[in-house]
Amino acid sequence: MSYALSVIKSIQRGTINHSGSGTTTTATITAVVLGKSHCSLLGTRTEETDLNKAMATVYLTNTTTVTCQLASTPGSGNGRTNFEVVEYF
Repeated sequence: MSYALSVIKSIQRGTINHSGSGTTTTATITAVVLGKSHCSLLGTRTEETDLNKAMATVYLTNTTTVTCQLASTPGSGNGRTNFEVVEYF
């Protein structure tokens, strides 16, 4: 797919709050077509002192789920990761 020649159909932004119980957390979005969508990491905020616990990746798990994968289990529930999903026509 050539994103440069495509028209944007929708933009969804959100925040995933990290818990201290694991490295994977999800958020629910309005359904998109996976082959016509792109998920971007907008930034991560944390009070962790270990940089490995602040490293995050976001991706579309399915048509309605964005997953945030952290490099290590956070020590506290004070972290947040922001994401954006753009769907094209």
